[in-house]
Amino acid sequence: MQRAHRPQGPAASAPTLLLLGLVAAGVCCGGRADLAPLLEPAALSGSREAGRLEVQVSNQGKGRARATTTSIVFPTFEVRLPTRPLAPGESTLVSTALPEPCIRAGCDFRIRVDSKDEVRERDENNNLLSARCP
Repeated sequence: MQRAHRPQGPAASAPTLLLLGLVAAGVCCGGRADLAPLLEPAALSGSREAGRLEVQVSNQGKGRARATTTSIVFPTFEVRLPTRPLAPGESTLVSTALPEPCIRAGCDFRIRVDSKDEVRERDENNNLLSARCP
């Protein structure tokens, strides 16, 4: 029977240290971030009066999400908002002024978190939310 060759010295632990570093960074083993937009009905109904739209960005995954960009697309233009890094289970609010036509008559818009695909996520299909300003 042949014996398996085992490296000796510092090289012997390098693959283990690399794997542990990747797990801690949320890169492998199911520990990925999962960013999703959330729009509270109360915030949406009051947004026209306030002239602002607030969107909650949540990390529903098990890994840390680095800083990203959240885009809000209105009928005539797009707003890109920097979004801070989020730990697993953490949320943050991003906000922007509503365009004048939306304040007067309401409008449809789309929110996309991680709009530049800066984070490898567990689920890329929950990054988009469509809504209407009442």
